[in-house]
Amino acid sequence: MKSKSFILGLILVSLVLAGCDGDSSTNTNPFVGGEQGLAVSYRPLYPPEEVFDCGDDVFDVEVILNNQGEYDIKQGEAIVTLSGILPSDLGSSSAALEKSNEEEIKGKYLDENNKQFDGVNTPIEFNDLSYGKCLTANTELPLWANVCYLYETKAVAHVCILQNPRETGGICEVIGDKTSFVSSGPVQITEFTENLRGTDKITFSFTIEKKGSGKVHKESAEDCSKDRNNDNKVFVEIDTGFGGVDCRGLKDGSATSGYVELDELGKYVVTCDQTAETTTDFNHPINVKLRYKYSEDIPHNLKIKHIPGTE
Repeated sequence: MKSKSFILGLILVSLVLAGCDGDSSTNTNPFVGGEQGLAVSYRPLYPPEEVFDCGDDVFDVEVILNNQGEYDIKQGEAIVTLSGILPSDLGSSSAALEKSNEEEIKGKYLDENNKQFDGVNTPIEFNDLSYGKCLTANTELPLWANVCYLYETKAVAHVCILQNPRETGGICEVIGDKTSFVSSGPVQITEFTENLRGTDKITFSFTIEKKGSGKVHKESAEDCSKDRNNDNKVFVEIDTGFGGVDCRGLKDGSATSGYVELDELGKYVVTCDQTAETTTDFNHPINVKLRYKYSEDIPHNLKIKHIPGTE
């Protein structure tokens, strides 16, 4: 009996300590989570490792787009471009070597029973290519696929609003790190914190951070590579559900939305002030949405073999 009483006592102490945590939010994560958007790869042997010259060896390239994030990419929002070899040498044109998705590429998600469903694969095909020039010897040329796609990352965190912001031990505490739930995407939201700012305001901040080896571009950019002024730009929207919010550093928008530019480490810290005059205490959700374009190169070296006697 004594051992059972001791164990029960430990459980009760643990529950009390958990209730004293600075971020007492017990909300369920609505997202699968992760740091990926599109996973891009070649179908095996498409392109092949080697082909013959003089246009005698027809081949196809098939790029597989697998949506491992949680944004559904709409028709035409993902563009794949082949580069590295002059289009005319492949019997093609620049326009023909650029294609977009013809149907929606759904991402992964959780259903109402918290069951996870994975994103889908979408192939982008470039058919009937051949290397038309006749060489004097074998050579190797780059045949790369670049993918440029629109994406969104969503996040939710809770801020604490109290009649007495310096009070501790209540339903929540103002000062401290906050738990944030973030959808899967190549640009993430991290390090969500809350603090005091005067007697009637709180301030909250979060870090926007690029993940992976790709590049970030302005969401309104028509092309991911043409205008370098669009690089590292992310459109941010903050929704607290009530007024009195002022977020610093957002450009070409409003007090709660606009563009930020990621630094050389791929990061930017957004800070917002929130008027917090209240006659009641509550823990309140903050919704954040990021919108951007993301690009990646998928390398491949194509060996072109010379056919003797065709010089």
